[in-house]
Amino acid sequence: MKIASLLFAMACFIAPTAAIAQEPPPTAQAPSAESQALMACVVRNTTTDDSIVLMRWMFVGIARHPSISQMASISDAERVDANRQMGALFNRILLDNCSNETRAALQVDRAHAMGFAFRALGSHAMSDFMGNPDVSSSISDVLSYIDQRRFAEIVGNSR
Repeated sequence: MKIASLLFAMACFIAPTAAIAQEPPPTAQAPSAESQALMACVVRNTTTDDSIVLMRWMFVGIARHPSISQMASISDAERVDANRQMGALFNRILLDNCSNETRAALQVDRAHAMGFAFRALGSHAMSDFMGNPDVSSSISDVLSYIDQRRFAEIVGNSR
């Protein structure tokens, strides 16, 4: 179980890990055919409810940052539940539904395979969330604070 935890942590936090280890980030390595098959399997086996589990888990983790923690109140029970649900999601998708693809991708791309898989999962989940009208409306509220005239000038000058 320690190896799965290590791979999972590396997949979720690959940029800081790569910087510390002075290894090139996984984006420098293109996914192999095996990792592409794993990515497709992960997306194919992800439901809207799974996307919610992932986003809740990420939200709980991000909310622990000192500069954000005052904006959200998350109980220990909620944190444990988010971790439990994310662990179950990891187990179901990577160890059950996509076990053959996981094995093959890990043999070829090693830990990068988990990074590729979770990037695909995160992208899929983010698409689910951004499709919600309340979320997209809230995020687009930032447009009222962007200098549209200056932006248009820059965009016009870049042609």
